[in-house]
Amino acid sequence: MFVPEKSETSIDKILVDGADAVALGRFSLVVKANGRHLSMLVAFHFTVESRYLVRLHLYEDTDLVARAVTASD
Repeated sequence: MFVPEKSETSIDKILVDGADAVALGRFSLVVKANGRHLSMLVAFHFTVESRYLVRLHLYEDTDLVARAVTASD
């Protein structure tokens, strides 16, 4: 779906409170099918119990992704 060698991911902040952690960052991606570039802020919410990652939620702009992958040039 995306061109791996043109993709970039960055994490700007990590916040931890007990078993929960939030990572804030950005995805910069290029769609394989049409060459469109998209850049968006993302957030991950992790929950760790007994040293194991038990939950992961990803928050991203799904409308932006949908428009980028369905748009044709």
